[in-house]
Amino acid sequence: MTYSHNPKLDLMIERIVDVPAALIWKGWTEPNEIVKWFCPRPYVVTRCEVDLKPGGIFRTDMKGPDMPETPCSGCILEVIPNKKFVWTSALGPGFRPNPIPENGPDLLFTGMILLEDMGTKTKYTAIQ
Repeated sequence: MTYSHNPKLDLMIERIVDVPAALIWKGWTEPNEIVKWFCPRPYVVTRCEVDLKPGGIFRTDMKGPDMPETPCSGCILEVIPNKKFVWTSALGPGFRPNPIPENGPDLLFTGMILLEDMGTKTKYTAIQ
Protein backbone atom coordinates (compact mmCIF):
# COMPACT_ATOMS: atom_id res chain seq x y z
CA MET A 1 0.00 0.00 0.00
CA THR A 2 1.47 3.33 -1.05
CA TYR A 3 0.73 6.41 1.03
CA SER A 4 0.81 10.01 -0.12
CA HIS A 5 0.50 12.57 2.69
CA ASN A 6 -2.16 15.26 2.24
CA PRO A 7 -1.77 17.94 4.96
CA LYS A 8 -5.33 19.19 4.32
CA LEU A 9 -6.81 15.78 5.19
CA ASP A 10 -4.25 13.96 7.32
CA LEU A 11 -2.96 14.42 10.82
CA MET A 12 0.63 13.18 10.90
CA ILE A 13 2.90 13.05 13.94
CA GLU A 14 6.52 12.03 13.49
CA ARG A 15 9.04 11.60 16.29
CA ILE A 16 12.36 9.94 17.02
CA VAL A 17 11.81 8.12 20.32
CA ASP A 18 14.28 6.40 22.63
CA VAL A 19 12.29 3.14 22.57
CA PRO A 20 12.85 0.00 20.48
CA ALA A 21 10.36 -0.56 17.65
CA ALA A 22 9.35 -3.95 19.12
CA LEU A 23 8.14 -2.26 22.33
CA ILE A 24 6.06 0.32 20.43
CA TRP A 25 4.65 -2.51 18.29
CA LYS A 26 3.63 -4.41 21.42
CA GLY A 27 1.90 -1.28 22.76
CA TRP A 28 -0.18 -0.97 19.58
CA THR A 29 -1.00 -4.64 18.99
CA GLU A 30 -1.49 -6.35 22.37
CA PRO A 31 -4.85 -5.67 24.08
CA ASN A 32 -3.35 -5.83 27.60
CA GLU A 33 -0.96 -3.03 26.63
CA ILE A 34 -3.44 -0.93 24.61
CA VAL A 35 -5.83 -0.56 27.55
CA LYS A 36 -3.05 1.06 29.61
CA TRP A 37 -2.53 4.09 27.36
CA PHE A 38 -5.07 4.36 24.52
CA CYS A 39 -7.17 7.17 26.04
CA PRO A 40 -6.45 9.83 28.68
CA ARG A 41 -7.76 9.34 32.22
CA PRO A 42 -10.46 9.52 33.49
CA TYR A 43 -11.55 7.77 30.25
CA VAL A 44 -10.87 4.05 30.04
CA VAL A 45 -10.84 1.32 27.42
CA THR A 46 -13.53 -1.13 28.53
CA ARG A 47 -12.98 -3.72 25.81
CA CYS A 48 -10.08 -4.32 23.48
CA GLU A 49 -9.68 -6.94 20.77
CA VAL A 50 -6.92 -7.33 18.21
CA ASP A 51 -6.83 -10.11 15.61
CA LEU A 52 -3.47 -9.17 14.12
CA LYS A 53 -3.96 -10.04 10.45
CA PRO A 54 -5.44 -8.32 7.41
CA GLY A 55 -9.20 -8.58 7.81
CA GLY A 56 -8.90 -8.99 11.59
CA ILE A 57 -10.63 -6.86 14.19
CA PHE A 58 -9.15 -3.81 15.94
CA ARG A 59 -11.57 -2.82 18.69
CA THR A 60 -11.24 -0.26 21.49
CA ASP A 61 -14.50 0.44 23.33
CA MET A 62 -14.22 3.45 25.65
CA LYS A 63 -16.09 5.00 28.55
CA GLY A 64 -15.71 8.23 30.49
CA PRO A 65 -17.44 10.39 33.10
CA ASP A 66 -19.36 12.29 30.40
CA MET A 67 -19.55 9.46 27.87
CA PRO A 68 -21.38 6.13 28.06
CA GLU A 69 -19.56 3.02 26.92
CA THR A 70 -18.91 3.67 23.24
CA PRO A 71 -18.00 0.91 20.81
CA CYS A 72 -15.24 1.56 18.31
CA SER A 73 -14.47 -1.33 16.03
CA GLY A 74 -12.58 -1.54 12.78
CA CYS A 75 -10.70 -3.77 10.39
CA ILE A 76 -6.97 -4.30 10.16
CA LEU A 77 -5.75 -3.62 6.63
CA GLU A 78 -2.01 -4.23 6.75
CA VAL A 79 0.44 -5.80 9.20
CA ILE A 80 4.22 -5.80 8.88
CA PRO A 81 5.51 -6.76 12.35
CA ASN A 82 7.54 -4.01 14.06
CA LYS A 83 7.22 -1.81 10.95
CA LYS A 84 3.66 -1.03 9.80
CA PHE A 85 0.14 -1.33 11.22
CA VAL A 86 -2.87 0.01 9.29
CA TRP A 87 -6.57 -0.17 10.23
CA THR A 88 -9.83 1.57 9.39
CA SER A 89 -13.14 2.20 11.12
CA ALA A 90 -14.95 2.15 7.76
CA LEU A 91 -14.75 -1.64 7.62
CA GLY A 92 -15.40 -4.37 10.14
CA PRO A 93 -13.71 -7.73 10.45
CA GLY A 94 -13.43 -9.66 7.21
CA PHE A 95 -13.32 -6.41 5.18
CA ARG A 96 -17.11 -6.05 5.56
CA PRO A 97 -18.75 -2.59 5.63
CA ASN A 98 -18.90 -1.34 9.22
CA PRO A 99 -22.31 0.09 10.12
CA ILE A 100 -22.09 3.24 12.20
CA PRO A 101 -23.62 2.46 15.61
CA GLU A 102 -26.60 4.61 16.61
CA ASN A 103 -25.00 5.44 19.97
CA GLY A 104 -21.39 5.35 18.84
CA PRO A 105 -18.97 7.68 17.11
CA ASP A 106 -19.73 8.47 13.49
CA LEU A 107 -16.14 9.23 12.62
CA LEU A 108 -14.75 7.14 9.77
CA PHE A 109 -10.97 7.10 9.61
CA THR A 110 -7.91 5.13 8.65
CA GLY A 111 -4.99 4.94 11.06
CA MET A 112 -1.43 4.07 10.18
CA ILE A 113 1.54 3.44 12.45
CA LEU A 114 4.97 3.35 10.80
CA LEU A 115 8.07 2.27 12.73
CA GLU A 116 11.64 2.63 11.51
CA ASP A 117 14.36 0.97 13.59
CA MET A 118 17.28 3.32 14.29
CA GLY A 119 19.42 1.14 16.55
CA THR A 120 18.33 1.89 20.12
CA LYS A 121 15.80 4.45 18.88
CA THR A 122 12.78 4.36 16.57
CA LYS A 123 11.35 6.80 14.06
CA TYR A 124 7.66 6.69 15.00
CA THR A 125 5.07 8.03 12.55
CA ALA A 126 1.34 8.09 13.31
CA ILE A 127 -1.06 9.13 10.56
CA GLN A 128 -4.81 9.56 10.82
